[in-house]
Amino acid sequence: MKKYYMHICALFICSLAFYACEEDKVDHSTTLTPFDYISGDFSVTINPQDEVDYFTLKWEPSSAADYSKVGYQVLFIKEGGDFNTPGYTITPDNKGFVDTLNLSHKQLNVIAELCGIKQNTTAKLLWKVMASNGVERLFKDTYRSITVTRPNGFAQIPEAIYLYGSATLAGENINNALLMQKSSVIEETVQPSGTTYTVKSLNGVFDIFTTFSAGTYIFVSNTTKVHRSFYIQNGKIEEGINPVITPAESAKPYRIRLNFNTSEANVYEITAVDFWDVTTKTVIGNMTYQNNGIWKISNYVVPVARASEYKFRLTQKESSSGAENYTFWGSNAKQASNPTEPIQASYYYTYNYDVDSGFAYRYSTEQRSTAQETKKADISLYMTGSQYHVQLQMLTE
Repeated sequence: MKKYYMHICALFICSLAFYACEEDKVDHSTTLTPFDYISGDFSVTINPQDEVDYFTLKWEPSSAADYSKVGYQVLFIKEGGDFNTPGYTITPDNKGFVDTLNLSHKQLNVIAELCGIKQNTTAKLLWKVMASNGVERLFKDTYRSITVTRPNGFAQIPEAIYLYGSATLAGENINNALLMQKSSVIEETVQPSGTTYTVKSLNGVFDIFTTFSAGTYIFVSNTTKVHRSFYIQNGKIEEGINPVITPAESAKPYRIRLNFNTSEANVYEITAVDFWDVTTKTVIGNMTYQNNGIWKISNYVVPVARASEYKFRLTQKESSSGAENYTFWGSNAKQASNPTEPIQASYYYTYNYDVDSGFAYRYSTEQRSTAQETKKADISLYMTGSQYHVQLQMLTE
């Protein structure tokens, strides 16, 4: 009996050894299978306003020997670049576990910009796929190309813009940099019920009224250590650190307007700010520049009749061409109304709408029946801060 049990144990041990050998024959490697591109080369003229059309990059799937899931990343470079240091890398949808990448015009514009393709130029964008299951990576040894034609304008528009430099009130300390205002316009909408006027913020357009002196200036996207820098060259916004010499030889009021959608930059000297009577369409007073985008007229005799309306006319001279033009600033209401107590701060907000009538303010909350009654007032135009506005202070006799 003892010998019988010994035979049984020996058989059992041999069986274990046999199964262990069979187990060793299973492929536990994570080798990835080669794959090829399905999409070919193509060309595109980028239109960032097109939100309908998409461009599809497609390739064959790769598989892992151990049947683990395979994900993908797509690498981009400008022709002549190096895929070891790609200009941009993107993971497709579904955390990369799909063999397709869809790109909008806007996304393609951003990728082209990050890879070094300049505005208003045509160049080749090269793309390559990398497959991975988390353990092994396999780079396709070839690539495909997209010939892109970029429009004017920045693909990555900064959320904010600051101004500083020796020519500015901020000086050369970036921590004191002046925040530019996001520009807005009054938009007219015609409906069967009537015409409405609303204030619309302009994405990527920035404005500032400030004092320039002799010296240099530059723009930054924020005041932290990590920021983008911009400068003006030949009427265009360029990215980089290149402080520009101001056109001012002494302290004068200037307006700077930057449009990152088109890369256009305008620098104007403000040569006059006039107090404008809307009813007669004439200048009824000249305002004096104080500093930092503020103009004021003091002890001005104003009519307090209900129908008396006013706004402001600015004369600006383009620094590069010397051309002068007028720009009108007033309220956002086409039909002026008397301010009502308690007067809301928004009543005195001021916006650019270049017509010489309408969109005006009135002097008094009182309902006057005669235009002969007058009072003295200090009137200030604040083209500074987060919201341009008017300050009207009636003086006691």
